[in-house]
Amino acid sequence: RRNFLPTESKANWLDMNNPAERLFVEEFGMDVSRTRLEEKVVSYYESNHEFHLRCVAYGTQLHAIFMEATAQVIESDEKLRLFAIPEEFWPRIRHSWKYQQTYISGRFDFAFNNETGEVKCFEYNADSASTLLECGLIQQKWAESVGLDKQDTRGSGFAVERNLKMAWANSGATGRVHFCVDEEREEQYTALYCMQAAEAVGLEGKLCILFDEFRFDDNGHVVDSDGVRVRNVWKTWMWESAITDYYAARE
Repeated sequence: RRNFLPTESKANWLDMNNPAERLFVEEFGMDVSRTRLEEKVVSYYESNHEFHLRCVAYGTQLHAIFMEATAQVIESDEKLRLFAIPEEFWPRIRHSWKYQQTYISGRFDFAFNNETGEVKCFEYNADSASTLLECGLIQQKWAESVGLDKQDTRGSGFAVERNLKMAWANSGATGRVHFCVDEEREEQYTALYCMQAAEAVGLEGKLCILFDEFRFDDNGHVVDSDGVRVRNVWKTWMWESAITDYYAARE
């Protein structure tokens, strides 16, 4: 952990015309040094390039492990019951797993032991509010606002935007992508940031909060409020929310 005495202080360092950044400011503000706590220095964490590459390697390895574990659950009736997934959803889940294995991003929560050098995984946030905006954009702008960018270092999220664009370009998605979130601002600005990357490679994005956006058309297809059929979904919904809404609609 490093402490840094700001060499400058830029006001309005986030772009209020950017929908994602505006929501972030509404949630957290732009008080870099947390003046309400009378702090005069700012804190950040520093790691070397070797550690960065180790984390990338660990993430790649762990992703494969989690995918293998998920496959074992999906292929087993017994394990699906242990996770309390209603049986009527099993065919759709298995079809999706077999034919629609497209993923854009995910976030591992790691713990690092400074004495042993060991890294441990707490959980895999595969489709939740994943701090993409904070890592890919906010950190760098924060550093620039206090003069930290003039040091011999760079932000850890320097490749996030590039990688998001590559992921969308290689996803096979076409036309409109529905970005489905709950009501929390954190989920919404994460979706908006990810949507910007999708739009940069030619896709159309639509932010959908909760489930009121969708309905079935006369052909039994799920469409949005514009009548556009839902074919591509990026979500931070919990699946429990979707299942609960499904049963509520049936009642």
